[in-house]
Amino acid sequence: MKVGIRAWLWYHERMKSVKPIVNWPKLYHDILKVRDPVNHVGICTLWTEREIVEKILDKLPYNVIGNLYSAQGINAMIRNVMANPNIRTIVLWGSEMSLSGHSLLMLMKYGVDEKRKIIKGRGEIESEIPDQVIEEFRHKIEIVDLRGQTKDQLVRKMDELAKVHKEPFSTKPREFPKSEPKVEVLPSEQTGFYVQGKTVAQTWLKLLNEIYKYGRPKHTRYSKNNELKEILNLTAVVTEEDPAKVYFPEYLPFERGELEAYYAEIMTDREVPGVAYNYGRRMRQHFGVDQIKEMKQLLKNRPDSKKMLAITTDPKLDWGRANNGDTPCLVMLVGSVQDNKFFLTAHFRSQDMVHGC
Repeated sequence: MKVGIRAWLWYHERMKSVKPIVNWPKLYHDILKVRDPVNHVGICTLWTEREIVEKILDKLPYNVIGNLYSAQGINAMIRNVMANPNIRTIVLWGSEMSLSGHSLLMLMKYGVDEKRKIIKGRGEIESEIPDQVIEEFRHKIEIVDLRGQTKDQLVRKMDELAKVHKEPFSTKPREFPKSEPKVEVLPSEQTGFYVQGKTVAQTWLKLLNEIYKYGRPKHTRYSKNNELKEILNLTAVVTEEDPAKVYFPEYLPFERGELEAYYAEIMTDREVPGVAYNYGRRMRQHFGVDQIKEMKQLLKNRPDSKKMLAITTDPKLDWGRANNGDTPCLVMLVGSVQDNKFFLTAHFRSQDMVHGC
């Protein structure tokens, strides 16, 4: 792919006179891909791996590349943009898996309601970010929606944007207090939790209750500022869910259509370009054997077998990404028959039960 060398040279000469930005990004500094913090263009890759986009744009100028896995990540985006007023344009390009990109566009178009929830989208804006800042972000930042476009179209658009000059929207960076809910942890043995419900939705509420009551504060590799609450070795049992008529109450933070669209991620071996992994593909194609098909056949032939197993973990591939990529949260499915009932157990190494439910 060819890029505009003249645009690059023009941009490089202009940037010689721009005052550098220091100690930025403020959030996710350890994982964001920063090239030039005074450039006016940031790239949001949604669920597509940052390294893939970094290679695609190898010869083009930009400010920063980062993911947006959930709508709640918009808070970090606003905070980082307000701390670097050089950013005037955000390009959306990559795989949309959780309506995070859609929610960003809805924020820009409609704003938030009285409860600070994004209108017609998902997620909410933290109370520590003032209302006027939300409005400033909406009106000063341009979103270029390239979802569903090819990498060639991304390169052409970035080449165009390299020729555009935009002044910073503010004369100085701004920061806001961290969103820090008071941490209260009840005493527990820290492992071996158990919840049970008739449906997934009902069990999910009980599961969240356990996490909020007994979860220990912990940080992730994504950022020292990204605190979560974690409980270990929780067993959640669903007893009466009807797959043909899923119980779907109003309190679930997504639409029924989103749930149905996600079925393909588990039930087919389709490959999503740029996404680190896909559960269905790992279980049905990645290792050269359709493990789900084999489990079903074994269930028919020998229902008492203890070999009904499907795994997603590829040790060589996933350990190679231990410090710089994403690996499957769902690691194994185990099937078993007792008293003429089929029990299916899903083992997760880790799971975001609030935003990744």
